[in-house]
Amino acid sequence: MNTIEEMLDFNRRWAADRKAQDPEYFTRHTAGQRPSVLLIGCSDSRVPITNITGADPGEMFVYRNIANQLHGADLGAQSVLAYAVDALGVQHVLVTGHTNCGGVAAAIAEPNHGLVDHWLANVRLLYLRYQTQMEALPDDAARLARLVRLNVVLQIYQLSLNPTVRDAWKQGRPLALHGMVYDISTGLLDDVVMGVDGLDAAREKLAEFRAD
Repeated sequence: MNTIEEMLDFNRRWAADRKAQDPEYFTRHTAGQRPSVLLIGCSDSRVPITNITGADPGEMFVYRNIANQLHGADLGAQSVLAYAVDALGVQHVLVTGHTNCGGVAAAIAEPNHGLVDHWLANVRLLYLRYQTQMEALPDDAARLARLVRLNVVLQIYQLSLNPTVRDAWKQGRPLALHGMVYDISTGLLDDVVMGVDGLDAAREKLAEFRAD
């Protein structure tokens, strides 16, 4: 890993290179931001989300935490969602999990991770709900992969019930929810559930979680 000094040196060279290629690359954003996407992702350092999607500054509003959770009592997450939807007018909310997620793996393991276990309680309950299905899978790797995907769908389901999202739909504002999994071994995104853009789509695509 680079030292802090090396990071700062790289930053200066990167900024100079960007400005040389596009003199307005930075100044065009000084008046404000207008992203079209809110990304809810995992804090894992192996997931360079703006790099893998090609998003430039100003195009993606980002909130990240362990195992890409959207807790109703998390004021940070709820504030980010409300600001992104109501103030910035994003048209897409993208929940992105990833393979080999340490947070999801911790939810499967015995609860001995301190405060993190509280944070991951919903993922653990999700595992218990599908325990029979999980135990039928061939190994721990397959169980982890399955739970990563289920966790993404769960977050989309919770978003579909969120007052901020539902108010936007009731008002006819364009807002679609999408769930993906990033494969850290290939660099590719796999779509899990896409285009949940209203109550009817939520009922159809999230029937496994009985969205209303």
